[in-house]
Amino acid sequence: MEPTGDGDTTQGRCRRRAALTGFAVAAIVAVSLAASGDRVSSPQRAEPVDRHERPQALAGAAAGSRPAGRRPSPWRGRSPGADPAARRSTAAPPAIARGKGRARRIVVIFRRGSTRAARAAALRAAGVHAVKWLPSTGAAIVEPARGASPAARARALARSPAVAVAETARKRSFEYLPNDPLFPRQWGLRNTGQVLLDDEPAGTPDADIDADEAWDIAPPRAAPIAVIDTGVAYNHPDLAGKVWVNSREAAGTPGVDDDGNGYVDDVRGWDFLSNDARPEDSDGHGTHVAGVAAAATNDGAGVAGVAPTAQIVALRAGSFASGVDSAAVVEAIEYAARAGARVVNMSFGALGSAAYSEAEAAAIRRHPEMVFVAAAGNDGTDTDITPHYPSGIDSPNVVSVAASDQFDRLADFSNYGATSVDLAAPGALILSSYPDFVNRSVSSWMFDSSHSLADDWEERQGGLPAWQVTSPIADAEGPGVAVLDVSDSPSPVSGRTELIARSTFDIRQWQSCSLVVRYLVDDPAERSTSEPAFTLSALVATDSASDVHSYPLDTHDTGGRFETTLSVDIGAEGDSLSAAGSVRVGIAVDYDGTAGGRVALDGVQLRCLDSELPATPQWAFMSGTSMAAPAVAGAAALVLGLRPTLTGAQVRDLLLRSVDRLPAFAGKTVSGGRLDVRRLLELTAAWSPPTGDASGGSTGGTSPGADGAPGGSGGTGSGGAGSSGPPNSPSGSSGTPSPAGGTTGVSPLVRRVARALRVSCRRRGTRLRCRLVARVRGATRLSGRVELRKGGRRVATARVRVGRYFTLRSRRLRRSSYALVVRLRDSSGRVAIRTLHVRVR
Repeated sequence: MEPTGDGDTTQGRCRRRAALTGFAVAAIVAVSLAASGDRVSSPQRAEPVDRHERPQALAGAAAGSRPAGRRPSPWRGRSPGADPAARRSTAAPPAIARGKGRARRIVVIFRRGSTRAARAAALRAAGVHAVKWLPSTGAAIVEPARGASPAARARALARSPAVAVAETARKRSFEYLPNDPLFPRQWGLRNTGQVLLDDEPAGTPDADIDADEAWDIAPPRAAPIAVIDTGVAYNHPDLAGKVWVNSREAAGTPGVDDDGNGYVDDVRGWDFLSNDARPEDSDGHGTHVAGVAAAATNDGAGVAGVAPTAQIVALRAGSFASGVDSAAVVEAIEYAARAGARVVNMSFGALGSAAYSEAEAAAIRRHPEMVFVAAAGNDGTDTDITPHYPSGIDSPNVVSVAASDQFDRLADFSNYGATSVDLAAPGALILSSYPDFVNRSVSSWMFDSSHSLADDWEERQGGLPAWQVTSPIADAEGPGVAVLDVSDSPSPVSGRTELIARSTFDIRQWQSCSLVVRYLVDDPAERSTSEPAFTLSALVATDSASDVHSYPLDTHDTGGRFETTLSVDIGAEGDSLSAAGSVRVGIAVDYDGTAGGRVALDGVQLRCLDSELPATPQWAFMSGTSMAAPAVAGAAALVLGLRPTLTGAQVRDLLLRSVDRLPAFAGKTVSGGRLDVRRLLELTAAWSPPTGDASGGSTGGTSPGADGAPGGSGGTGSGGAGSSGPPNSPSGSSGTPSPAGGTTGVSPLVRRVARALRVSCRRRGTRLRCRLVARVRGATRLSGRVELRKGGRRVATARVRVGRYFTLRSRRLRRSSYALVVRLRDSSGRVAIRTLHVRVR
């Protein structure tokens, strides 16, 4: 999916823009979804799905310093570390916290003057026994008999004339805040109504995921999280020591595949884009995502992560320039599974059915023990109508995440879907770790009218005029610009010209190298017909320039101003450049000779990453569903740390059942709520395997068909009949479990029928006449109940039997889309739950 243009998010178009000041990249970056590829069967590419909002980059949080060329800190003239809340001690005295569960013990306070015999009689009458007498207080700690309800026994005790107070014991915790200096700005973890930036209003208190309360009951170690992204800056202080290490390779022989997994020296994951063992972040996106999920917490530096005890498996599968290739994603999933990751974060994607990769879907379904958390996308689109992938893959272990803001509203850029997006999580103005790119420039070239172009560049003409170095034009930042002007050339003129730098560098010394070009294009043809006459490319050539690789740049008519574009990772394709070692870089311009115009270059920078270089710690605000997904991934890792035997579908079920239900998300997500990590861990702690299924069973949700095909069919309204649809299409079922669905053991028959369910409906006034069908032998023996729901509210309900007609009656029936929650039960009482999509006309 190639980036195709600017601004039109409904067409899935994107552009990445950065501002270069002295060629130190420190800028606002804007990224949205890319359009899909031509065929589903071929490898698909998708962009990271956040609108990459980085208004401020925070450097050196402890000292409040900033490197040259970066924008000032937004902390009103003081260091982020100076925030009084940040210095709050982690050894704070015990304090009363909100009630977090009930134990079996009951606290009894007796009335003054009551005799010992009267007190003992009150305990006997209520069916409890004393665990401990507290004579100076006139109290006792008691417990009911096994199987009795503590709450009921407490009420019985309260009716006794000898008892003043009887209540079940409340579980409390020690309240503390981590000492990470930027934690007070992490509203998604703890929202106090703080002001994040100078131009932003104060947030809504408690519009957060209750992370600080969840940490009180979190397991000592969370499950590993695989981050399939642009890479991870594993030397960042908030991530150092958090990145998974392949112990066999770390202790093995260099150049040898010691663990036999097919990847040589993969000590810290793998780069599937450059095909090497250094998954260093090329764009900052993956580092930010990793920090949201699992940044080191309470270490006195930077930010806090949702799952601070989780390890990050760094898997680089794409970049902003190249997108994310589905072949790399499938390979990364295999790697993550073999590395022991139980959670996979996928903050990338694209709109449209052409973005669906059956290979990705099959790889996900082959790993039911894993949870795949995917960003829902940033088009502000209803994905029930226009699906988004991979978040829309129909599998019970895929969790699709929308973004909420600091006011507990759906973020204005976030996609949504009553049947296709599972829940929301904080995704607007999220502060997290960011790589240091200041010291990563290998070489840069400016143009100066006082010097000859030939001093630094070899020019190869192919029918076009020669480049001219002139004094600065427009908003150029250098002492001069290089201009290719074809306006006055004889017509028609067309051809190609190349500028190749005379200096060389050893490509083997670096990784994730990109060419950053500051350019201006004056293209009359594009302005009149939308078809560009100029095409710019980045070049990488061997020292002799006998072997030249070309990488198209995302350029367009710039309206008389300079803009910045970034090449794909140069040298990532093929072995010839890597084998050559010493290479040269350059710029090529192709012109089709239609309407004249010009191209100007203000400067060129070669930027490479090296994880061994010393780095200045950086943190940045970014916005997008890319930031919301890792919050849910971190929460899933905590769940699996507490209950490692859970399946991916069971974790998804717990996530949906534990949300904080809010009006802003009703009818916008399956669960109707926003992530609540404290409630999630409480629900997980109380979870027990279903009866007769010691392994943990299966969730009450849905699964794909045996052949991996998405199941379900939408009903229609008056005059229509239901029909099958593609995954997450408007006429297809969502394939998503009910948020209220419990975790129950499911028989093979019930499971097969739930997978194969189809529904057809016809509206008659205030009645909806429907029929459930499933092409499974024995399906007609199953019965149960259905609920027609809209926006989280029940509209109608009815008893059903598979294969027979049933009627839903409601005066609130309107022309709209509804969720039909089907609960099927077999003769032994085992239940399966399936949510289908019904469109009433």
